[in-house]
Amino acid sequence: MEKYFIDIIPGNQVQESFTIFKHLMSENILYSHSLESLKRTFEEITEYGRLRTEGSKEINSKLFEILLLKISETSTEDSIHESPAYGTYMRCRKIIENRYIEITSVQAAADEANIDISYLCRLFRKFDTQTPYKLITGLRMNHAAGMLIRDGMSVKRVALELGYDSPFTFSRRFKKVMAVSPLDFTEGYRKKQNKSFFVDPRHQPGEKP
Repeated sequence: MEKYFIDIIPGNQVQESFTIFKHLMSENILYSHSLESLKRTFEEITEYGRLRTEGSKEINSKLFEILLLKISETSTEDSIHESPAYGTYMRCRKIIENRYIEITSVQAAADEANIDISYLCRLFRKFDTQTPYKLITGLRMNHAAGMLIRDGMSVKRVALELGYDSPFTFSRRFKKVMAVSPLDFTEGYRKKQNKSFFVDPRHQPGEKP
């Protein structure tokens, strides 16, 4: 289980933001049917928090407002989470999250969970904001991105490891999810890394540019 923490400094802007979902805070625990969306916003807050610039402070302020709006918009009643259907949905989701490398299709996920594929899709329509296909593909492509930039694997090797019949099929799927081809993704990451290590020779170490 992943946990995210945010330190909040009191202020007028924060107080105004809290009114967005104040009515939801009667309980200590809030449930959401859009965990992936909330997770992405938390990760963006973490990313911009590391920059510690004036621009990043403003961005994080807006992201925090977005986070609260998302929580308000996607929160669900406790009773929903106590239903057998929700329990089945969570079981299916965990199966996908834990075995997305072997599970290459929605049918495979349904078979693994021992339920009908149409029922699996209905569960996701009721309790999630994405289809099981989108979840499976997103997890697999995120993993592929890590193999490309972290492990330095070739496109052909990644396609083989993830069970695609050809690098072309994998590249097409990757581009559909990531909006860029695997090669462009890798090249863009390398350029970003090189830029982050660039030091302006006009400034001495310790000086602010």
